[in-house]
Amino acid sequence: MNKKSLLTDLARAADSCLGAPTSMARRQSVPRRLASILHPSRPITARFGRATATVLGVSAIVVGLGLAAFGAARTKPTPVFQSGVWGATWANGASMKVLCLAGRNSELPAWLPDGTPVSLQATVGRGTRYGSGDTTAGKRPVVVFVDVKGVMSATPNSPTWRIPKVGIQLGGVPRFVLGGGGGNPHEGNYTLHRGFLMPEDLMNADLKVGIGKGEYKQMLVWPDDSDRFRMDMKPRAATGSLIETDLDGKRTVTKETGTYAEIQCEMPWSVMDKDWRMVAIRRNGARVEMTSPDMPGTSAATVKMGMSVEVPPEDIAKFVIEARDYDWVTIRNLPLAGKTAPNP
Repeated sequence: MNKKSLLTDLARAADSCLGAPTSMARRQSVPRRLASILHPSRPITARFGRATATVLGVSAIVVGLGLAAFGAARTKPTPVFQSGVWGATWANGASMKVLCLAGRNSELPAWLPDGTPVSLQATVGRGTRYGSGDTTAGKRPVVVFVDVKGVMSATPNSPTWRIPKVGIQLGGVPRFVLGGGGGNPHEGNYTLHRGFLMPEDLMNADLKVGIGKGEYKQMLVWPDDSDRFRMDMKPRAATGSLIETDLDGKRTVTKETGTYAEIQCEMPWSVMDKDWRMVAIRRNGARVEMTSPDMPGTSAATVKMGMSVEVPPEDIAKFVIEARDYDWVTIRNLPLAGKTAPNP
């Protein structure tokens, strides 16, 4: 058997297995074509060649799929970096700007939306420190830092109601696992940070920032809605000093004692997802504004928090939760990792 005959037979076998429609369409008549394929005197090497071509074809497909899966497993997803606008403005003139994003620890490099690594302390302008915090399998913490300007309190004359609520969501996640901030309440300028647990393979996400819009509406009242708005109130003794200065500059210090209400409350997340505030109503009908903090998100169905109000418990008739919706602005497609830490 010569080499030419072997190569010809192998080609015919491969053609019959992998390209039957094409080969059957040639000028050779169908009976003669079938006879040449099925003829018992056909060299055995041609029949083996046909089987070999089939095996090689299937093997190539399996190996190709295996290499593709191996390559995908070894390739980590990478973020798309942004060079556009990192801020937005509300209709009332208030504005926000993304300062930077950071990973699981404040000691690691933070990054700008274009991926540039930056010092967290130098960029934010204050000594922000945080650790790894809670971890969840398949997720990693991403902390976003934003500046908001001109966001004024709804009750500016109340000494206990200074910092207004600002809603922040990352990748559609409304529950943050760490947060804080501060600023100038008289000008409505604040620097805020919120940390979210994001899926490990998610490299970009939209950021939504909201401020309250419209009138506050009553949502819950204690004790009327005690099934959804639970409250535990206890008296606590307080001691303070009243300092007075006369025209001659002489100071007089008077010790004062009193009783204030210490409360532990529990409310549904439907309240926390809004711009909300808590008000104590005294028995004479007077309203007492309370400091109502933002609370880190949890997987629980309700949120628990502790607060106090400078009114004796026996003088409080009820607590009222008032809320209004957020007016949202969106920054699209922020990178959840920087250039120096592709998967922090």
